[in-house]
Amino acid sequence: MLDPLRMDARAWVDRLHRRFGEMTIAVPEALRDDFPGTVDYSPSADALLFDRAMLNIVPVEVLQEIASWTLVFRNPRFVLFVRDPGFVPPSLRRLIPSRELLDRRFVRRLRAYLDDISNGRYSGQQTVFLHIPKTAGTSISHAAWRRFHRSLQLRSVDELRRAVPHLSAYDFISGHVTFEAAKAVLPDAQYVTLLRDPLDRLISAAGHARRPSEDEQSLGPGMRAMRETRLKAFLDTRGGRLEVFMQNWIIGGNAGPLPEAHMREKLDQIAAGTVEDLDGFLARHGHHLRIGPGDVPRKNVTANRDALVPQEEVDEALEAHGDMLEEAREIYRMVRQRELALAR
Repeated sequence: MLDPLRMDARAWVDRLHRRFGEMTIAVPEALRDDFPGTVDYSPSADALLFDRAMLNIVPVEVLQEIASWTLVFRNPRFVLFVRDPGFVPPSLRRLIPSRELLDRRFVRRLRAYLDDISNGRYSGQQTVFLHIPKTAGTSISHAAWRRFHRSLQLRSVDELRRAVPHLSAYDFISGHVTFEAAKAVLPDAQYVTLLRDPLDRLISAAGHARRPSEDEQSLGPGMRAMRETRLKAFLDTRGGRLEVFMQNWIIGGNAGPLPEAHMREKLDQIAAGTVEDLDGFLARHGHHLRIGPGDVPRKNVTANRDALVPQEEVDEALEAHGDMLEEAREIYRMVRQRELALAR
């Protein structure tokens, strides 16, 4: 079901289509199914719809092109620009924001954003939070976002690569991206991450996937599998192995066992801690995130995890896959030992 803000934006797109059937309207790829008759972003389009929180997915040359267009619609999430004001039906012109208001708000921010990109405002000064799923990363990110000028949330390595032309406009970047991929495009950034015991992280992921209120369509393939199968059977699959070795993949670049020297080399470049010592981690490394102990709200917590993932199912998985879980625990154990040494 469309949310009200998206429905509001779609109504404007429909109006323009009805009035000018030949009009080319570009929208984000993720919204194409909700906006029939639209195209992907292109400087040659007659109109462009933007999700205000996702400028990083728009080609920079497109943003530069539309900075001088006419803004005809906006709500808290979306803005719609047209190249030629003549495309706007007379009956709707009274709804167009005044130029004074326009200059004060979105266009002024858009131009500042483009200036920050062209000037490389934050190049070499960024903090990158490598968000390993189910390691309090959502809580950390929410707390840190408010402390930086401009924050970017990424869902994948592919999103990171598409966002490369935009990265110098952001001082805080977080998401499910690998250290290797991020380091390749942000070599001078400060890297921060949190780890968790692999078994506890696995149980937390399964509990999240099995929440009755969780929309199954919003889950990735691995989470959907955990929702539908017991842990023992899930760990027999390739997706199960990836889930167990997720921390190795994000930090070390491989979803499997890693040589100790390789793990140490990566960890020497990252301010790393564990969920079990969250307060200690924030006391030592919180300055990179501009937060400290007591600043982190609890978000995305599964309240009835033990009922959703019963101990009998956990014991069954441990009996069958205990060796694999022990291998995955090596990188966590390494970070935990460093923490304990610092605490002495």
